[in-house]
Amino acid sequence: MADLEADLKSLLTKISRKLSKGGISSDGNARNFSARIELFSGDQTAGSEALAIRQILGYLAVVDIVSRITWAELSNRVNDCLSWQGWDEHSQPNRRYQLSTEFSKDTTEVSLMLGELFENAVGIWEFELTSGHPFYPVYWDFAFLIKNPNRDYVFIGSSSD
Repeated sequence: MADLEADLKSLLTKISRKLSKGGISSDGNARNFSARIELFSGDQTAGSEALAIRQILGYLAVVDIVSRITWAELSNRVNDCLSWQGWDEHSQPNRRYQLSTEFSKDTTEVSLMLGELFENAVGIWEFELTSGHPFYPVYWDFAFLIKNPNRDYVFIGSSSD
């Protein structure tokens, strides 16, 4: 399981880097865009979901809305964010990567790895942070708490300028 978690974290770093790659040009590269996607884990908590999130992200994290969701809802939300094309030509991810077979392969692999890692999940919650976010969400963000029988996880991502 540790190898799967490490491989997933590595792939999330790759996707983040590739979506953010590029500069101001007309070649489809990213412009004024930076993405971060990470998986954090911590010991299982017997307390509330908000407490579990704070134990993983740190006690500066202020959790606002927490709602139980399904695996399909998590998957759709992540896919919508990763496929976001930008507001205009001045704020966009690396479209060349987004339209590539590599991106399709990478996102499919993430979905499969998440499915394998969380096949025995006892619950999935979507949440929002009012402060203490590990990144700087501007364009899109997602945040999920996934409770496995022996470990709690926060799967979180965002993009900014």
